[in-house]
This record gives sequence, C-alpha cells and structure tokens, in this order.
Amino acid sequence: MIFPSDLKYSQDHSWVRVDEDRATVGITDFAQSWIGNLINIDIFEDGSVIEPLGLFGILETSKVSFELYSPIGGTVIKRNDKLLDQITLINQEPYEGGWMIVLRMRDIQDLANLMDANAYKKYIKNWGDLEGSDE
Repeated sequence: MIFPSDLKYSQDHSWVRVDEDRATVGITDFAQSWIGNLINIDIFEDGSVIEPLGLFGILETSKVSFELYSPIGGTVIKRNDKLLDQITLINQEPYEGGWMIVLRMRDIQDLANLMDANAYKKYIKNWGDLEGSDE
C-alpha cells in the first residue's frame, strides 16, 4: 500500500492535499482496498458548505453504502465529476485520479488533528492490517 508523504491523513481513512487555502480530499489506498469494487458515488455539488467531519458524499458497492466525511471544513469549489462515469479511478488511483472534492478551507487549524504518512501507517498497522508492510 502507498501513503504519499505530502498528504495528511485522518483516522477515518481519508487524505488531504493542501495547496494554500485549498484542500483536495479523497480516501486512502487502505480504505479503497478494504471497501473493494465500487458501483456508484454521490458527491456534494460545488458551493456546498462542509463542516469538519461533515458528510460530503456516499460510496456504494454492490452490498453496502459508505458515507464520506471530510476531515476539514470548507466550501466545495470543485468535485471530481470524472468519478461519476469512471468510479474505478478511486480503486486504481486513490491519490491522483480518484480524488473526490476540493475545498476552500475555512480554518487551517482543522489540519492539526490529521496525521502524516508515518503516523497513519502506524495507526493502521496497530489494527493488524499491515503486518510486515514497509511502504
């Protein structure tokens, strides 16, 4: 599994890429591998206001739906509409083509509760899910 060092990670397995006052949000490689094959995504529209830990969409598999929560608050300035037709991008490229939304952040302090890549690896390894992984 891959965990890019330039991202921040949440305990609910989402990632954040910060660029000035903008933050791109998606789910981690760990999350997509655990969820498996996706069949649908519903993501909030541009202009939607998201609170920290607020719902921004729903992922569906053939058996279950997963709610998507943003680890930071802000206003959606762009959603990844490619996912509506190419949902497999989430499984194939969780950190590139599989991003979900871009937010204009309201409070940079929202990032304080997020982990760096090493801390996130330790976090999921403590679950016993990455025994022996050194990526």
